[in-house]
Amino acid sequence: MFFRKASSAPLRYVACVSYPRSGHHLTVRIVKHYFRDEFKYCSFYETGSEGCCRSFPCQDSSVTMTKNHDMEVLQPDGGLEKLPSIPYLVLVRNFLDAVVSDYQLFLREHTDSREAWEGFSQRKATYYRAFVKKWAIAPDNLEKVIVRYEDLTDNSLNTFSRIVKLFAPQRQVKSWHLKRLIENAALEDVKPDATKVIKHFGVHNRRRIEDFHHFCPEYFGRLEEMVSAELFALGYTPRFDGFSANRAA
Repeated sequence: MFFRKASSAPLRYVACVSYPRSGHHLTVRIVKHYFRDEFKYCSFYETGSEGCCRSFPCQDSSVTMTKNHDMEVLQPDGGLEKLPSIPYLVLVRNFLDAVVSDYQLFLREHTDSREAWEGFSQRKATYYRAFVKKWAIAPDNLEKVIVRYEDLTDNSLNTFSRIVKLFAPQRQVKSWHLKRLIENAALEDVKPDATKVIKHFGVHNRRRIEDFHHFCPEYFGRLEEMVSAELFALGYTPRFDGFSANRAA
């Protein structure tokens, strides 16, 4: 079934700031299929096209969404500037699940070991704390929608409806159309050697960190404790002893 391009106001540009492995690509696929040709996405991290401004926010008026992980948040200048003039979509995820998924990508260019995993996860914990404090906890005057990955997968229709409204606040959400896109979304199964695309998988959270080959409850408790304040602020409940002990304190 095809839809005519909407005659109402054009889509707004939205700057997406996402913690790595928090559902950014899933969000892009759903939103792109929903809005069709109205939606123009630019990921300047990968693009090699001439004419790309390679800036955030994007300087191309035809672009409706770009992403940034704010990797420089720990730098002395604090990373990305917050701009009250544009709307933001902020994507986050429970740190433990995000860092396990991110480590799979890390292994594409690095050798796996227990030492490598622990060094990687602890560096990422420092980054996670700074990212969440800046974009999800700190008071500011930004227009933004904060979305947890778990809400993308467990409360998909309501969550994607909020995202769609951010781009087109004056339009009514076509819930039946959005529901169909969610049910038929492809899955990108990320592995250290490749990414396998499974068509019509639907939006689900199927990862179990207990299946991770470096899984250790004691160590995961330590990681949870390192980012406990940020996890609490985002509404996550403890899964391991370290997090529970920190909460009791």
